Amino acid sequence: MTSAPPESAAPRRPRVHIVSLRRTGASETAVQRVAGVLAEAFSTDPFTTALLPDGRHVDRLTGKFTGMIRDLLGPDDDGRDKGAVDVALDPQDGSVLGVALWDRPGHSEPNWKDRLGTVQSYVRTHGLKAWDALRTTAACDKVRPSEPHWYLMELGTTPAARGRGVGSSLVNYRLRHARRDRVGVYLESSTRDNVPFYEKLGFEEVGMIETKGTNDLTAMWQQEG
Repeated sequence: MTSAPPESAAPRRPRVHIVSLRRTGASETAVQRVAGVLAEAFSTDPFTTALLPDGRHVDRLTGKFTGMIRDLLGPDDDGRDKGAVDVALDPQDGSVLGVALWDRPGHSEPNWKDRLGTVQSYVRTHGLKAWDALRTTAACDKVRPSEPHWYLMELGTTPAARGRGVGSSLVNYRLRHARRDRVGVYLESSTRDNVPFYEKLGFEEVGMIETKGTNDLTAMWQQEG
């Protein structure tokens, strides 16, 4: 539900390489590496930190994102991955520059075991603020479009990614999949400053989401092209 900051100008460097992690090829080291990039990106994000206890932000978020990545790469009821984990790599040294987590169209509703696991995970990550975080997630789920769509759950980039179009490359990579599948794409921007970034990528603002314990979110939608 949170997203990377707009990209600033910087000297032109080689284009990034986008890959998607696969269930069979994603080692524990790779998962931890990708989760760590997201954790660092969101450790100072105002929307995220408002829902975290003081201290150990990176550790808490690394655990959260590790669990999310494992879940997205796990099999759904139809045998397909529950979502997608797209990673932007520097073609020169292979370093991770950014990560996007996506829930895929048609992902099955969670069962009672999944929901119980979610509550436990929220308590580990958010401590006494877990109830606010759960209610915020519930508010987001309530207004998600009913049409089939890819949902951008998280988007984060590293300082080395600035000015290289990493955020837009990650979003555009999944937009191409959405056009192929003829489905929409949905996200929530965690700050109003990021709304123009997404508008340039073809998203339209469709409403505001009232949260609990943090700033409200801007819901944005792109219809199938």
